[in-house]
Amino acid sequence: MTSSAWSQAVYEHIMGRLQQWSASACVILVCSKHLVNPEVESELRRAGWQTQRLHGEPMALRHTYECHYRTKWPQLEQRIMFLVENEGEETVLLPFDVQRDNPVINVEMTDFFPALDASILQLVPPEKYETLFRYNQASALKEPLLRESTLAFVLQACYGLNIPAHPTLPDYFRLLADLVQAHIHLPRAITREVNQYLKRLLKISAPLDVAEAKNILRSVWETYRRMTTPALGELKQIEESEHSPFLIEAAALLDKSAEMQAVFTCLCRANLLPKWEVIEPPPQKWLMPNVHYVERRERKLEEELESLIQKLPSRTASWDMWTSFALAWAEFRTRYYDSSQENVPSTLETRFHAFHRHVEQEFFAWLLDHYSDLLTTPFAFQPYVVHHLLHFLTATYKIPQAHTLAIVVLDGMALEDWFLARSYIDLEPWHYREHTLAAYIPTLTAVSRQALLSGKKPVEFASTLETTDGEQGLWSEFWLEQGLDRHQIGYWRGVGWDDRENIREVLTGASYRVIAIVIDTLDKMLHHAEDPVHFHAQWKAALSRYAYLKTWLDMLSNFFDIVVLTSDHGHVEGVGVGDIALGKVAEMRALRARIFKREMQPHTVEHPHAVQWPNIGLPTERTVVLASDLSLFAKRGKRAIAHGGASLEEVIIPAVILTGEK
Repeated sequence: MTSSAWSQAVYEHIMGRLQQWSASACVILVCSKHLVNPEVESELRRAGWQTQRLHGEPMALRHTYECHYRTKWPQLEQRIMFLVENEGEETVLLPFDVQRDNPVINVEMTDFFPALDASILQLVPPEKYETLFRYNQASALKEPLLRESTLAFVLQACYGLNIPAHPTLPDYFRLLADLVQAHIHLPRAITREVNQYLKRLLKISAPLDVAEAKNILRSVWETYRRMTTPALGELKQIEESEHSPFLIEAAALLDKSAEMQAVFTCLCRANLLPKWEVIEPPPQKWLMPNVHYVERRERKLEEELESLIQKLPSRTASWDMWTSFALAWAEFRTRYYDSSQENVPSTLETRFHAFHRHVEQEFFAWLLDHYSDLLTTPFAFQPYVVHHLLHFLTATYKIPQAHTLAIVVLDGMALEDWFLARSYIDLEPWHYREHTLAAYIPTLTAVSRQALLSGKKPVEFASTLETTDGEQGLWSEFWLEQGLDRHQIGYWRGVGWDDRENIREVLTGASYRVIAIVIDTLDKMLHHAEDPVHFHAQWKAALSRYAYLKTWLDMLSNFFDIVVLTSDHGHVEGVGVGDIALGKVAEMRALRARIFKREMQPHTVEHPHAVQWPNIGLPTERTVVLASDLSLFAKRGKRAIAHGGASLEEVIIPAVILTGEK
C-alpha cells in the first residue's frame, strides 16, 4: 500500500475511474501536474498497469506513441497507462488518433478539493498536497470557497498562517512575524496573491512583499529605535524623506497598539530583531531591558556566555544536541570577535578562553565514544557526515535524472563564517535548507574534501589519502555510476573569487548536469590572518564591500536547479606546544594533525598535547596523531588559525541547499 493518505486517495480515485474501462489494454490518463507521484505510480504498477509518462507537444506525443508503443501492441503482456500531465490551466491537446482509439480519463485537483478555487489550487507546491488533503478532510467544507477564501484556507492548512477576513495593520505584522519565526518560505506565486489581497484590503501604497518580511520588520524596528532613543546621538525627529510613510506609520503604532508591541517583543525575545544599546533606559513603559535593549554590549555577551555554559551537552548527549550547541556557540563567537575590536573586558576574555578549552575537551570525549556510530547513521532525511551529502542529494532531489547540481565548496568555512555570510546574502529568491555536517577526522583537506566529493569513507580511497590529486577522479566516478557521461560532469579547484566570469563562460552553452567548484580564497585568508578578530574583519569586508559570495550563488543559480554551498572542514585558533618526535617522517604534516603511513602502538605517542586518533573509517595502515584541545604542533607560544584536529569548530560545518523556483 502507499505510504501516505494523499497518495492512497489519488490511487483509489484513479482505480474507481478505471472500472468502466476494465477491458481496455491501453488508457490515457490526463492529470494535474505532480498529481501522480512515484507512490501512486508504484501502486498502479502493482495493480497490473505498465505506466509511461508522455511529455511534449501533441505531435511529439503522437510520435512517441506511434514509434514506441503502437507497433508493439500485440507483444505487450501488461495493460499500459499513458500519463499526460496538464500544465496549469491549459487544456491538453491529444492527437486525434490517440484519443479516438483509446479511453481518456481526466483527473484534476478539484476532484479531491471540490470546495476550493482551482486557480489557487494550482499554486500549491506538490510537497504540500498531503498536508492540504488532511486539513481539508478535517475541515469537511460544505460550501464552495471563493478565490480569496481559498487563499486563506491554503495558507492556514499548508503554512499555519492566519489572515483574518478583514485584516488590520497589526494583523499584517503578525503575518510577517509568523513567516520569520517559523522560517516559512512561501512560493512566489502564493506570495503574489497574498500581496494583492493585503494591498487591496489594507489600502497601503508601500511595498508589501511577504518574501521581504525580515527586512520590513527590521526597518520598522530601526525606524522606531531612531524615533525613541536619541541617546545614541541621532535626531529624534526623522524627516519623511529618510523613511517611507509606511515605515513611520507602522513605527508610530508601536506606542499605541498592544498587539504590535506583542509582535515585536516576541521577535526580540527570539533574537530575530537586534536589541538596542542605550546609555539610559528609554522612557516607554512597554520596552523592557534585556528584551528590547541592553545598556552595554559586554553585559549581553556575559549573559550569552553564561547561558552557553549551562547548555553545554554532556559526553552522553545526542548528536543533535551537540549540533544545536555548535550553532549557538558559532553565533556567539561571531558577535564576540566583532566586539573584540572594541576591547572586551579582560574578565570576559579570560572566561571565554577557559570555557572554550572545556568545550573542546568535552566534545573530543564525545567523539571517542560516538564518532563511529555517527558514520553509520542512516541519512535518508538528513546528511550527518560529509560523505553522506552526495547520496542524500541524489535520493532527495533525484539528481541527475530530474535536476542539475552545482556544489560550491568554500575551503575552510566554519559555522561562524557562514553565520556572518548569511547576514550579507539575501536568500529569499531561493527555497533553502540549512544542515550541519561532520567533517572527516582528521579534518585535513585531502581527507575530508575527498570524502565529501566522492561519497566514500577514506578507507575506500586509501591510495590518494594524502593528496587532493585524485579528487576529480573520485567526483567523476560517483556520477558515472549514476549514469552520466563524462562531458556532463564538471570540476574546478583552486578557484578564486574573481574567477566567476571565467566559470560563467565555460558553463554557457555547455551540457554539464553536475559540477563541483572548490573556492580556496577563504582558506588563504585564514592562513594569513593574525588572529580570529583580524580574520573576522577581513571576511566581513569581503562579504559586505565586494559581495563575492552572493554574486557566485546568483550566477550558478542561473545554470543549475540545485546549488549547494558547503565546506570541507572548519578552523580554530591554537597555540604552539612544540613538535612531536616519533622517529619517522610523517606522510602528512599540519599544525593540528600528523598522518604516518605505518601502524604505531599508542604508547609511542608521549607528547603531553598529542593524542592518537583511532582509525575510524581510515585505512588500517595509517596512524593519525592529533593536537589535543587548542594546541598546535608548532613553536611554543606561536598563535595561528589552523585545522586538522577534532575541535567542535573544525568538525561541525555548514551545508546550505538552495533550490530556485521555476
